[in-house]
Amino acid sequence: MLPIAVSKRGAVELTSLSESKLDQAIQAGELPVRHHGNRMLIRVADLQKFVDGLPEGRPDAPSQLEGRRIGRPRKGGQS
Repeated sequence: MLPIAVSKRGAVELTSLSESKLDQAIQAGELPVRHHGNRMLIRVADLQKFVDGLPEGRPDAPSQLEGRRIGRPRKGGQS
């Protein structure tokens, strides 16, 4: 069972987003926070709404990489 609210570190663990990305969302007003004393809490419901509002990925993206060599180019500029 998920908690009602989590710390910023807990939000990072739940979403796999970086702390700086969450800070940006909080500063932009996209992710509301609650305060109790000096403790900042993020409601899991608000976190879910935030993640649900992120742009959807493109399922065809990996196929665009087919045939491409990944890594360092070979010496002499050959791929």
